[in-house]
Amino acid sequence: MALEDKVLTFEQDVQIMHEIVHGPETDAVATEGGPLRTMAKLQLDLENDLNAAAAITETGQNRQAAEDAMDGAEAARAEAELARDAAQLASGIYADVTAGLAATAPDKYFNVPSTDNEEYLILYFNNAGTAEPIESYPSASALDAARQTISEAQSAQVQMATELVRTQAIIAEHHAFS
Repeated sequence: MALEDKVLTFEQDVQIMHEIVHGPETDAVATEGGPLRTMAKLQLDLENDLNAAAAITETGQNRQAAEDAMDGAEAARAEAELARDAAQLASGIYADVTAGLAATAPDKYFNVPSTDNEEYLILYFNNAGTAEPIESYPSASALDAARQTISEAQSAQVQMATELVRTQAIIAEHHAFS
């Protein structure tokens, strides 16, 4: 290739680079390797991708806030139930249903130890001499198993959130360099 041709090619390449660097955010510049986004277009696309990632993250944060509020409501409900149950426990624990019915007046509550390994006590209501089961209280081993399940679920949620953030970063990085 002659020097004049090389100079002409160089001048054309400089013009293409000028269009890439200074072109508007709506354009792509034709090159021998295919169209390339202008710097303004690349910047706009990156900002849009980051805004989309931020919206996804914000949605996740809003979901987390809702889940936290729900957890708080569940905790308050559980506390209220515990207070109710504690008051009902004051009515006494009896060896069996027959003893509980004999020792309590109608329209009162009594408790009997459960034979189920996952339960501790069963709360009964004395309905005119008939024992109506109302609630069962979990055993310590059942509570430990529930805590373990919750802990494993929370760990899985953290893992999923971490992977989502990594994926968002890869997507943003990919759009920044494509």
